[in-house]
Amino acid sequence: FYENSSFFQLLNHWPIGLLNYSIEIIYSFGILTAIAIMGGIVFSFRRKIKNSGFFLINIIVLIYFLLVSGYSRAYHAYTKYIIDILPYLAIYAGFFFMSLLVYRRFNKLVRIGIISLVFVHSFLYSFGGNLVFTKLDTRYSSSKWISNNIKKGSSIELLNMPDWLFDIRFLEYYDISYLGVNLKSSKGSIDFKANNEIFERYKKNISTVGPKSDYLIFCFENVSDWDNLNELIKDNDLKIFYNRLKDNDFPYVLIKIFDYPNGKVRSKSISGLSYPVNIFWMPKPSEYSSPAIFVYERIG
Repeated sequence: FYENSSFFQLLNHWPIGLLNYSIEIIYSFGILTAIAIMGGIVFSFRRKIKNSGFFLINIIVLIYFLLVSGYSRAYHAYTKYIIDILPYLAIYAGFFFMSLLVYRRFNKLVRIGIISLVFVHSFLYSFGGNLVFTKLDTRYSSSKWISNNIKKGSSIELLNMPDWLFDIRFLEYYDISYLGVNLKSSKGSIDFKANNEIFERYKKNISTVGPKSDYLIFCFENVSDWDNLNELIKDNDLKIFYNRLKDNDFPYVLIKIFDYPNGKVRSKSISGLSYPVNIFWMPKPSEYSSPAIFVYERIG
């Protein structure tokens, strides 16, 4: 009973959740802005509580962060789960800059130089994130590869919505199905999110019989997720299917993986800890952009 309780799960997830979401904050803001945020938090605690509105902000941010890091998929941190406190964290960064300007132990030029460096890095970091949507997104490279390597008219089965995987204009050139439904013949008449029966029937079918198309395409947020299926996937039918696919129980072979160069990897020494290859640069705007895309081809 206790091990299945929400409170027990919260306590169990906290250590890794705190680490993963702390890394996610650094990855979201950039390392220098994250340092400024930490400096702002330190400065805010040094002020007298009765004269500072930061006391209330501290309480809100602390409680929210602790709850999210324990409950909201602690082993796979997402910015969307902490987006409510990002404005508060930005306030901390601003407070750090304000406090630094009046910090007399540093030369004025040094203080202005530090603030300018953070602002320039923040701008370039954000600009680098925007470039993902124009150049680095794996959906661009997968679209080009599919166009050049998969024969027109081939059947392609998807485990994710098309816009997560490639250029949706491919619907015109290939026989594409999603959750067992042909997207060309259905002409958008089916609300997949609302029709849970389709999803349940499809999961049961592929976990036992397997897919039947010429190609099978699906994605995860990171390539490392492929090695942690049992931890990440909670649905039993999908877990069975993916494990059988990995074990070559179905007549399919993996022919291509499209991976973002700065995706997250799993720590080999600390169970559940995940972090980007480069925490200082090449930010990934969201878990929905530039996913790790897997392409399987039917054999025999």
